[in-house]
Amino acid sequence: MAGGTTLAFALCLLLFMNPILNLLGASSNTTTYARQYAFCVIVLGGLPTVLSNVMANLLRSVGESGKAGFGIAMGGVLNILLDPLFMFVLFPRGYEVLGVGVATFLSNCCACTFFVITVRRLRAKTVLRFRLTGGLPRKEDIRSVFAVGIPSCVATFLFDIDYIVINKLMSGYGDIALAAGGIVLKVERLPLMFMSFFTVYAFQGFGRGERALFLGVMRWAVFNIPMLFILNYFVGMYGIVWSQVTADTLTVLLSAFVYFSYRPRLIEPKGQTL
Repeated sequence: MAGGTTLAFALCLLLFMNPILNLLGASSNTTTYARQYAFCVIVLGGLPTVLSNVMANLLRSVGESGKAGFGIAMGGVLNILLDPLFMFVLFPRGYEVLGVGVATFLSNCCACTFFVITVRRLRAKTVLRFRLTGGLPRKEDIRSVFAVGIPSCVATFLFDIDYIVINKLMSGYGDIALAAGGIVLKVERLPLMFMSFFTVYAFQGFGRGERALFLGVMRWAVFNIPMLFILNYFVGMYGIVWSQVTADTLTVLLSAFVYFSYRPRLIEPKGQTL
């Protein structure tokens, strides 16, 4: 299912690439570079990227977190090493973005290959199989999957909408402001987003999808996206940056409150369930 959805999305992007890139904030100065990168990473590389994440999560579900983490880290490190090679050595001047795209595509393919080999090697010890003859899942299993998956899906969707809004607002101040804003936001978001995402994933692990969904919606739909428009209107470009810091801080405070309010109920006498 994940593979089919990815292929459908990649085909849509291939057919309607220019309108989609314009919607995301690409300008006449950046459309060519955006097309190069999107073709390599999404159209060609979307399938191995998604399959890598799917298999990494499957490995975690059977207790193989180490192998899952190694595969993801291997892909990231390989990408870092291949980027300068393709940008400054193998590709001519002016094709640096295309080089980064090719490097990212190859590193994702290597990670996907690692996961395929790992899953096949573990099939004797785990329930993971590359076949469709295992029967249909039970209703309670489907409910459990959706209880965890829907909050993650909604959070990811709102996260993407947030970036679309940021790009559209930042593009109004020029391509340099858009590039600089992207760098600054990635740096400032790391510690605060780690704390807020930790709480969301913790509640998913506890099987409390409704709380994870609540925190995800509050983070993006209540705190962040409205604040982007409000602070951009009153403060301008700097308001876009400050909206992220403010929203992340509010999310961390709310996440801590919800987590510690729920935490005492995790410690139950043996034999009781949540």
